[in-house]
Amino acid sequence: MTTFTDPKTATRLTKMTAELDNSNAGSGGNHANLVSLLTQHQGELRGFILSAVGDANHAADILQRTNLKIWENADSFRTEAPFLPWAFTIANYEVLSFFRDRGREQVAFYPDIAESLMKSSRKMFDDWAAKQEALNHCIRKLEQKQTEVIRLRYSERIPLATIATQTGRTTQGVKSLLLRTRQKLRDCIQLKLSQEH
Repeated sequence: MTTFTDPKTATRLTKMTAELDNSNAGSGGNHANLVSLLTQHQGELRGFILSAVGDANHAADILQRTNLKIWENADSFRTEAPFLPWAFTIANYEVLSFFRDRGREQVAFYPDIAESLMKSSRKMFDDWAAKQEALNHCIRKLEQKQTEVIRLRYSERIPLATIATQTGRTTQGVKSLLLRTRQKLRDCIQLKLSQEH
């Protein structure tokens, strides 16, 4: 959950949340969907902003302003459209605004450098989203025993020896299964990504 340190931003978001609670079912449905998407993608937005500004405190403030702008522009979001590109566009403007404000305060503002930073950040996260989607697709194609060992090891972080006991395998057998499964996932992801380009 995001903590809002800027009192004005926190107050405005509190008011907007209250308005959401009092809104009619039609607009509330769209806002509820946006709340879910915004909550789900806070990590990507934070990382996108941090990669552009390079300072965690500034990134947190910009994230707050970005969340606020997303709320304010909720009616312009089309639920059938992908959320992240739309949200990244809003974050992009907030980062550029931050650089402009900082330029007035102490250093020269170079819009071409800021734009270049934002483009590389966006490319990184576009690639990440595509890889995440490919990974999800490929995990669904695994055999049940492969899915189970991946879940135990990487989601639940269970030690190899414990997985071996739970699944009736040797520790070396679990290692071998994980190695084969990771290779299968790697090959599947590369194939999926190559088909999309």
